[in-house]
Amino acid sequence: MRTRLPLPISLLLILGGANASSAQTSSQSMDFAFDDHPTVRLGDVATIEGFAKLQLDWRQMDHSTSADWDLRLLRAGVMGHAFKRIEYQVERELDDDTNPWRDVYVDVSASSALQVRGGKFKMPFSLDRLTSPMEIEFVYRSLAASSLAPGRDVGVMVHGREFSRIEHLLIRVPTYGPGGTTPTLKARVLNRAGQPMNDLQVEPSPVAGEQQIDLPLASMPPGEYVVEIRTGEQDGDANELFAFRVTG
Repeated sequence: MRTRLPLPISLLLILGGANASSAQTSSQSMDFAFDDHPTVRLGDVATIEGFAKLQLDWRQMDHSTSADWDLRLLRAGVMGHAFKRIEYQVERELDDDTNPWRDVYVDVSASSALQVRGGKFKMPFSLDRLTSPMEIEFVYRSLAASSLAPGRDVGVMVHGREFSRIEHLLIRVPTYGPGGTTPTLKARVLNRAGQPMNDLQVEPSPVAGEQQIDLPLASMPPGEYVVEIRTGEQDGDANELFAFRVTG
């Protein structure tokens, strides 16, 4: 018998007169809220959200009088944004003296198409690996995500999810199969509602161990889309989603 107990604790333009005074007060006010996490809002300037994560496993075999307790996750941290263009997160494992720091990064948004992230964060591979252990549907991540996905590292990443119609979207996917084989990938474009639009061609990449999808955007009207990449048609097959926006 096994039980998982997750506990996520988880410059204004002054126009003059009374309107200017109230607007300035609003921008400089500080208030506290408790939505998903306890949050301090510093007017329109910044937010500070505190959170904690706890995972405690309890195991007891049938006809046994003893039980095993395992504290698998005990983390605390803060996250938020500043000046509407800066996002940050600092997260620490409280029960790990060897490598306690998890996510410690700052993400600066130059535009909706260009963001720069620096610090320690998860590398953008594997949806399973990128999903928090408090939010996945199973007790543990899949063996493929735990063994093959690179996880966290220190560095700088330039990223963005907005593209114009004169551009090509090139997606490269690391692929691994049993015995060194290369699995067959299937890909398609979904609209914002998740409805299939058209299938995409998956080709070998110049980089060893990767396959790629070259998607011209000229024929796509402005809007939000998702590229779905699968290794098969069964529910248990690997599935990755990549969301992006096409501008005019």
